[in-house]
Amino acid sequence: MEQIKKTVKKTLVQKAASSKKIVEKQIEENDKTDLNTKPWLQFPEPESTVDLSHLKATDLLPKEFYHQDVVTLSKELLGKVIVRETDKGIVKCRIVETEAYKAPLDKACHAYGNKKTERTSSFWLEGGHCYMYSIYGANYCLNVVASQEGNPEAVLIRACEPLEGQQTVIPHYRGQIKSKNVKEITGGPAKFTKAMDIDVKRFNGIDLRNKKAKLYIEKGKDVKFQMGVSRRVNINYAKEWVDAPWRFYIKGNTFVSVKDP
Repeated sequence: MEQIKKTVKKTLVQKAASSKKIVEKQIEENDKTDLNTKPWLQFPEPESTVDLSHLKATDLLPKEFYHQDVVTLSKELLGKVIVRETDKGIVKCRIVETEAYKAPLDKACHAYGNKKTERTSSFWLEGGHCYMYSIYGANYCLNVVASQEGNPEAVLIRACEPLEGQQTVIPHYRGQIKSKNVKEITGGPAKFTKAMDIDVKRFNGIDLRNKKAKLYIEKGKDVKFQMGVSRRVNINYAKEWVDAPWRFYIKGNTFVSVKDP
């Protein structure tokens, strides 16, 4: 009888071990499948460890702020203020919508595969620099480079809310907006750069931590808001990366460019 009990116990242990291996294998296969269909899951999204509480609203953001992972930086840039010193006066706009782009695997990224060209060379600069590109030669998009030098990651600024200069400076550059929809002013990546007189020729590659360039980012006033998250806009070419939840925005802000795509 004792021998039978031992045999039964041994059999049960073996079955349990076998079942555990099967489950572990299934989990492993599921993980592989997830990474094939959701490759962004392999990248952690660390919380920001940069303390800005000692800064005034008009202070520039420190170097270490820009050295963060691009997804973290995309979230942390919400609420910060872009400042542009123009010939017509100062324009200030609060960042209300961003998108993260991370080489080498992100197929929506201009630096996908770590392919470096003259056009994209600013992508490889140290975090805190400006990477700009044009669409159809006339519409300009501003990106804030993240992370360390040589590690191509950048945050696309998709939309901003005018805080200063909207009655004086912005109309000079943006022209008369006939639409009553306020997002037509700065509610889009090419709209706000036009409103703030920002272009590729003068600002691609500049250091956003230096006021000498007349384009920089301040901490801004501490404003409470809820953050929305969605997939990025107009990147249907990015295959399995199309659904990466790397677009961030201030919920309820009227200047956010689009509803969740």
